[in-house]
Amino acid sequence: MGPIRAISRGNRAIRLATHVLIFACLLLGFHPSVQAGRSWDEAVDALEALEPPSEDEEFIRIRATGDLMAHDTQNTAANRGAKGYNFYEGFNSVRHLLEDADLMYANLETVLGGPTRPYKGFPFFTSPDSYAEGLKRASFDVLQTINNHSNDQREAGLLRTLDVLADLDMPAVGTFASAEE
Repeated sequence: MGPIRAISRGNRAIRLATHVLIFACLLLGFHPSVQAGRSWDEAVDALEALEPPSEDEEFIRIRATGDLMAHDTQNTAANRGAKGYNFYEGFNSVRHLLEDADLMYANLETVLGGPTRPYKGFPFFTSPDSYAEGLKRASFDVLQTINNHSNDQREAGLLRTLDVLADLDMPAVGTFASAEE
């Protein structure tokens, strides 16, 4: 369990650190558009080839990924009928990359609609709450919620998403429930 799990949604320090991390990654050229020539396999190989620090060094391993969203095909694949949805299994092939991070950061490119809204993919995403539960179980720690799909279900969807993430003790950065936050 990463140390970030103990930090509440309202902690401004983690929000600031997350924004600094994003800026640094963009500035240093880690954005996919800058490294377009690198294949997925090459990127994974590069991550796995990193040398661990020496015993006298202290470090924190931060990993970040891009858009997490559930298209209609993913919703269908995760549907277990009366048992609900299981999105956790979709991370089986990359779980080893997620679990060894002290901080796992991702962009949540959907809203959590709850039981009263139909689950939809593009162009207006709405996912079941179990999507966020699967992300937490797969070792994601902090979710960025500001993006072009933040408002797919208007204010109610955005606020509900923040509430669900808070209930799961998953800090959300980028969107807020009020101007004071």
